[in-house]
Amino acid sequence: MSDIFISYAKQDRTRAKEVATRLEQEGWSVFWDRSIPIGTTWDEVLDHELSSMKVMVVLWSQASVASKWVRIEAEEGDSRNILVPVLLEEAKIPIRFRALQAADISDWIASQPDTTGMSQLLEAIARIGHLLHQNEVTTEKGKQIGGKVITKEEERIRFEASEKQKREVKERLRVEAEKIRKEEEERLKIEAEKKRKKGVDERLKREVENQKKQEQERLAIEAEKQRKKEEVERLNVETESQKKEDEKQPERIKEKQDEGLKKVKKSLFIGIGVVAILLLILFIWQPWKSNTTQFEQQLRDDAATLFIRGNYKMDQKDYSGAISDFTKAIELDPEDAATYLFRGSAKNFLNDKTGACKDWEIALAKGEGGAGFYLEKYCK
Repeated sequence: MSDIFISYAKQDRTRAKEVATRLEQEGWSVFWDRSIPIGTTWDEVLDHELSSMKVMVVLWSQASVASKWVRIEAEEGDSRNILVPVLLEEAKIPIRFRALQAADISDWIASQPDTTGMSQLLEAIARIGHLLHQNEVTTEKGKQIGGKVITKEEERIRFEASEKQKREVKERLRVEAEKIRKEEEERLKIEAEKKRKKGVDERLKREVENQKKQEQERLAIEAEKQRKKEEVERLNVETESQKKEDEKQPERIKEKQDEGLKKVKKSLFIGIGVVAILLLILFIWQPWKSNTTQFEQQLRDDAATLFIRGNYKMDQKDYSGAISDFTKAIELDPEDAATYLFRGSAKNFLNDKTGACKDWEIALAKGEGGAGFYLEKYCK
């Protein structure tokens, strides 16, 4: 059983020890160390100390004003009018305890002389717990405290009142503890519900995000399919158009080739006619030409004959025979560009593109402009 009960938060244990040591120096017994004897329970020790204390010192700090147990203990001291509040630091004291003036020992240092606040604390304890310094004397009539004699009946009544008070304190502590337990359970339940809702919300959010992503992927796939479908349709249309164009191309080539050959033939026939007339004039009016000149003229006539015969064979689609006559004509007159042109056309009809292109190149080099058309069309 201690004279003074110190209520404090565990964060202020060092400071509480210093205060307890200072109070013990005044000869008072102090309950402040929360360790309990072996074989006892904390509830039993706390009930005993609270019921037997004569002064309660509560150390207010930022930590203790937030402690429910410190408030419960302070309420016990206040209900018995034995509460002495102390400020360890600047803190907002709970409203129901603000009516009591608190001793400010925030500037007190244990190793130095008492400050004003510590002196006020010692005076308050001495004033509230004046019975601490009174001697108790037991007589035949009863206990004598100071000059007052307390009879056994009064002592019994006081004892019963004390026991009743102990029971009330114990019940109040039990109720407060149950209240704290329920509040803690409710707090944990609320936190668990918040976590559950948060988990549900996050799961729903993920599901919505997944659905949104899947929908975007589906739309992208459909768009790609549609694009590919349109591309295939476009290629089919182009292919069909190209196919029709290719089917018409041989006819157009044949028409252009025939037209070109007709033009060339017409030009050649005109040329041959002019040459024949000139030859006739030469034979009539220049009989004095030497044998050499007559021989060369005969060669040119033979080349022209072979050229005409080669064209006739081409009209009859005897392309091999035409090539043979054109070749002999070239041997007799290698400078005739038209013969190379027509031999190239005959080779082209026999699918000898290499030979045809070579003849057309020679014809173009010798001045036959029509050969350029065939080189552009068939040789690139």
